[in-house]
Amino acid sequence: MSARDQASAMRAAGFSNPQADSRWTWRDPDDAENLCEDVWAEIEEVRDLNGDGQPEAVVKADGDQCWGMNQHFVTVLHRTSGGWASLIAFQTRFANYGFHARPGAAWPDIEIASGDETGCVGFQRWNGRAYIDGGTSAEGHICTLTPEGRAAGDGAAQARGTVAFPPIEKGYYAIGVSCAAAAADPTGVLMYLDERRVASFDGGKRVQGVEALGGDRYRFRGADLVITVSGRTSFANTYGDIHTHCPTVQIPRGEREDWGDLSGR
Repeated sequence: MSARDQASAMRAAGFSNPQADSRWTWRDPDDAENLCEDVWAEIEEVRDLNGDGQPEAVVKADGDQCWGMNQHFVTVLHRTSGGWASLIAFQTRFANYGFHARPGAAWPDIEIASGDETGCVGFQRWNGRAYIDGGTSAEGHICTLTPEGRAAGDGAAQARGTVAFPPIEKGYYAIGVSCAAAAADPTGVLMYLDERRVASFDGGKRVQGVEALGGDRYRFRGADLVITVSGRTSFANTYGDIHTHCPTVQIPRGEREDWGDLSGR
């Protein structure tokens, strides 16, 4: 990572005012009043956690006055179209955690132990939108599953191969904004998707088939698009941008005509 990229990642994790010996000021991104000064922090590792060819960054911080004695605060960052963003942040004693890939899943399970705890420990699991309490596991081997963890997948590989279309609605999708906002100004925040094309305000690509990758992931061949489905009307791309289905009637006729009214093919 370049120095500029490292600084951007640290800012996304809540760190500012860099000082000597890797000392920083940390402000909780979710609570602006939660401020800690003179905490040690650094990017512990840079690796591709979801197999999309883009590296993620893992930031580890240590500050007794902020998190308690022998406690570490870990933030996992991923790249989005707007820069670095936090995927998950958690506190752990002695920084005892590990990533364990799950067959067919977009993101790995994350085991988080307390100190020198061994055996079955708690883990976090990706459910298509966020990390949730998955249950307990030992070095990636599942011990117990919460209902939410089971719903997100039990680790078994899902069916793969050519499919007609993912289990989502065809049509217009707002990208990271509401349908109303996308309808008001579609530039960069509205796309159209069906089994034949992926289109946006600046053009489109012809779909040459859809492939199920497992773990609710699908690749649109020829269109440079891989999605993770989280529901009938929602999916995320490889940057983590949430796409929400917008009924055609919500898109002004003028905008649809500018696109060749794809919904009326």
